[in-house]
Amino acid sequence: MKLILLSLAALVCIDAAAQRVKRKGTTPHPLKASNSSINNNGITYNLEQVQGKWQETSRQLAVGKAALSFTDTLMISINGQKAEVKEGMSMNMRGEAAIDENSLQVAGDSYKIVSLEKETMVLGSDEHIITLKKVNLFYLETVGKDSVKQIKHIETRPLDLALLTGKWTIYRRDAKPGIINTNTTLVKSIEIMDAAGTSNAKGEIVIFSNNISQKLPCHIAMSDKNMQVTSGDKVWIFDTYRASNNEFVFGNNNEVINYAKKF
Repeated sequence: MKLILLSLAALVCIDAAAQRVKRKGTTPHPLKASNSSINNNGITYNLEQVQGKWQETSRQLAVGKAALSFTDTLMISINGQKAEVKEGMSMNMRGEAAIDENSLQVAGDSYKIVSLEKETMVLGSDEHIITLKKVNLFYLETVGKDSVKQIKHIETRPLDLALLTGKWTIYRRDAKPGIINTNTTLVKSIEIMDAAGTSNAKGEIVIFSNNISQKLPCHIAMSDKNMQVTSGDKVWIFDTYRASNNEFVFGNNNEVINYAKKF
């Protein structure tokens, strides 16, 4: 009887080791030793095709195909048979990379490969269809380190705070030559929420200085052509330049102009 119980326990351990826990609700699949596979349509996929960095650019519902807005951008990095996955500002998940038929398995997640081209990969999960583009650097790797273009004067204008609700992440900066150094406080992101009318809101601002990031609760107030952000004894006054569906431009014409998007 003891021998039977030990054998059953060993089988359970082997089965658990052959699977990965899925964060997105997909069923775990045993990982195959092969790095390539032929799907039901006769198309061969292999790990060589998905090497590098892939960043999500669009998302839609798996059923109905309705486009979705999102802030938890999926980023997948594959190097050999190793994978690293990050969703938005969440912690990195590291693990194995493998392809099984039309399934890409990365760091514990399994996605159906809908289509795969040299620079574009479309993946499917239980709920979503996700389009990713191949990139040299993930956006988050450039925040606080990106090359800063020389500032060009643009006109300020009043903006409706209620229309800016959401999280805006800086993707580019223009700056006066020599203005930025390691001690300069830069904005990495600003989230506008709980807008009371068109001129006041609660929010969060993430700042970067001396290689340290801080996330701070703040109050945001709009006036004629600028935005005042207050967090405790810290106060920033930014000129406002323009806002569209997916771009918000603010800063100071004499120092730094920030270009932000909802990622």
